[in-house]
This record gives sequence, C-alpha cells and structure tokens, in this order.
Amino acid sequence: MKRAACIVFLSVFLATAGQVAFASAAVAFTSPTIDFSNFTDLVGWQFTVNNNITVDALGFYDNPANGIHSSHPIGIYDVATQGLVLSGAVGPADPYSAWFNWASITPTVLLAGHTYDIVTVLNGDNRTWNPNGITFDSNITYIQTEYSDGVHTLAFPCCTDGNPNPGYFGPNFDIGSGTVPEPSTLLLLGTGMLSGLGALRRKL
Repeated sequence: MKRAACIVFLSVFLATAGQVAFASAAVAFTSPTIDFSNFTDLVGWQFTVNNNITVDALGFYDNPANGIHSSHPIGIYDVATQGLVLSGAVGPADPYSAWFNWASITPTVLLAGHTYDIVTVLNGDNRTWNPNGITFDSNITYIQTEYSDGVHTLAFPCCTDGNPNPGYFGPNFDIGSGTVPEPSTLLLLGTGMLSGLGALRRKL
C-alpha cells in the first residue's frame, strides 16, 4: 500500500514539475470602457520593474462580447537595449480569465530597476483603453502607452501618445508566485525520490 502511494506521488511530481501555476496578472480591471479595432497595428505599454519578477505566461485582451479571431505574437523588450527579452503567442483556443486569453511561456526573469515595453500585433482584433477599476501588480509601475503604426510583426515600438490614462491593453503578462527551480534541482529531487522508492521496495 505504501509502495503504491509513493509511486502515485512520484508520478504526480514528475507530471507537474514543469507546469506553470498562474499567480498574478500584471494589469487587471473590472470591465473595459471601449474596444478599439485596427486603431494601430503594434500596441502595448511601458513599465518599470520594482522587484525581480518571473514572467510565466502572456495574455491577450479578449472581450467575450467580441472574441478574438487569430493568434497574436506578444513580446517584452528591454528599453535600454531595445532587445527582445521574451516572446510568445496567444490565440482563440487559449484559456480565458478576467478579460484575457493566456498562454504559458518558458519562465523568464525581469530585473528590478529595468524598464520594459510589452507589445502585441492586433491582426484585426480589439484592444481596450483606460478600463474601469484598473490595478497593477505592486512589483511593477506603469509608465505610458506604446505603439507603432503600420507595423505588423513584433518590433520595438516607436511612439507614445503622451496620454496620462492607462492603455493600450492589448497585451498582458502573468507574474509567477516564486523562484523558478533550476533543472538540476528538479533532477536531484527526482533522483532522491527514486532512491527512496528503492529503499522502500527492499523493506517491503
């Protein structure tokens, strides 16, 4: 009986070791004010990181009244270097939660004190602007909108409209709940559990 329980526990551990548990959306709101379609091609927003954070998923705005119709590339750029730090894509089949569809990515650390742009390509779908009840995760500080007209692929954005109200959303990201385990750590844990199972088998 004990042997069976250990085998089940090990199976669950190995199956869930690489999975992502969503913890906190970078931006959240109670409801959108208005949807815009094709207002600009590349849209997003700029933020500064207050504490080191791990991004484990990307989101694309999805108002259930309208839905989204295609896959959307999303990227986060370091403003100082204009280099792409991470990217992914979110589509209609990805899980929906609180006005966004979400897709997991390889967990990536964004560094405290750095400023980043998160952008997406609308591809004919909507984004919202200055939504109701907007809040930002305490680990980041919102700065301004970002966009590039006539750009249909991921790129570092060229412009901001200077409007003090938050937008364009657009893209979002999820902040993981803890430190990402190193692969060597997972290997050690798995090896230790296998050794424990071997010892238990000998006793049984």
